[in-house]
Amino acid sequence: MMLNNLLQEEGYQKKFSCHVISLTGRGPVGDLLEKQGIQVTYLGVERNPFAGIWCVIQLLRIMNAFKPQLIQTWLYHADFFGGLAGKIYGKAPILWGIHNMFLDKKARWTTKWMVKLCALLSPYIPDQIVICAEAAISTHQKIGYRVNFRYIPNGFDTEKFYLDQDGRQKLRQRYSIDNKTMVFALIGRYDPIKGHKNFIQAAMQLKKSKVDFCCVMAGKDIDMNNKELMELIRENDLVEKVLLLGKIEASEMRNLYSMIDSLVVASKSEAFPMVIGEAMACECICISTSVGDAANIIGQAGYIVERENSNALSEMMKKVYEMDPLLKAEMGKAARWRIESLFTMAQIAEQYALLHDQLTADS
Repeated sequence: MMLNNLLQEEGYQKKFSCHVISLTGRGPVGDLLEKQGIQVTYLGVERNPFAGIWCVIQLLRIMNAFKPQLIQTWLYHADFFGGLAGKIYGKAPILWGIHNMFLDKKARWTTKWMVKLCALLSPYIPDQIVICAEAAISTHQKIGYRVNFRYIPNGFDTEKFYLDQDGRQKLRQRYSIDNKTMVFALIGRYDPIKGHKNFIQAAMQLKKSKVDFCCVMAGKDIDMNNKELMELIRENDLVEKVLLLGKIEASEMRNLYSMIDSLVVASKSEAFPMVIGEAMACECICISTSVGDAANIIGQAGYIVERENSNALSEMMKKVYEMDPLLKAEMGKAARWRIESLFTMAQIAEQYALLHDQLTADS
């Protein structure tokens, strides 16, 4: 979605004409781009040994037709194939894009090899690499990346994400949550790396304090059909305290952030957690484990705790619960001010535009 947000930014649109190439098939991002009038080509690359050769040939064909002044790639596979085709094309600077902290152990072996290949080729193919998290620079250098990194964080649409009181009341009524009940939320797909167990154990400890709170979880596979998650909730005696919402439509996210009081990121690892910035724009108080660039996003407008420490997480949740209501409101406004000051999509698009101008001028 970050790519879509960048390309729809008005200042960026006026300056650059873009042609987006998807190595795979049509998806929701492609649909959004096409609605903006951006040309999108879908290669539909399949996972087989010969697909890579065909992919490079097709990319070269498109490059020769479009005659780009700059080639910007996004994520590892695009970095490799787009970078290789761009190097053969030879008429435009190449800018790779990294949007991960490091690879999950469950990543496909092909993706792991792709990252290693990109690391080996990094001194020869890209002119620079854009990376969205400062914390990810050192992890990629350890893998073997050897080129100048340019840190450009992700940006947030503060016109889309803001505290919506009507949306807050709408969802609280829908889910029968009293206005006085403190709502903590973890938003993310069900995956060990996202720390659902850590969050649930922290909530169990908070429950012992006999405070009026509710835990909301949302994301892919976050529903009652998830036997592992349900067992975890039962084991910690939280059935009456937890609300599972499943995957939420993008159009409902502002209402969800507005409904809750505090967003909790309990992850073991992240690069640049987008949910933090979106929640802060909606004046939520964020509590995050010390992962990726979480501390850089939050600043003094929220809290950072040690990873995989449910005791520390629970204590911080209790601290937020016990805060004076006026102080909570002030911290929420400070959170939004921080996003407006440092991480708006307009500011991030300007950084990309400056880098693109610099690379095309140098070439």
